Amino acid sequence: MRLGIDESDPQVLVALFDLVLAHPERKALRAQVHAFLRTTARVDIYAFVVTSIAALRGDPLVGVLDELAGVPQGDARKRDALGQALALLPHPP
Repeated sequence: MRLGIDESDPQVLVALFDLVLAHPERKALRAQVHAFLRTTARVDIYAFVVTSIAALRGDPLVGVLDELAGVPQGDARKRDALGQALALLPHPP
């Protein structure tokens, strides 16, 4: 499954990620989700996906957000979207 096709219709990408993130075996697609988020120039889709992952809270995909936060983002809009998504997560005491 290829998730990194930025030429796709944004509605199709949102629907695809909605299905992926709702699937009980979503952690099997972790590498593809991570690769898409690293490489996409579609900030609107990026923001949707990182926020949706944050809403999953204790899910294994939340680790993707931590990994993205550990790598400098060249696009300030992606940095801001990731920061907003990370702010939704509970902070350890």
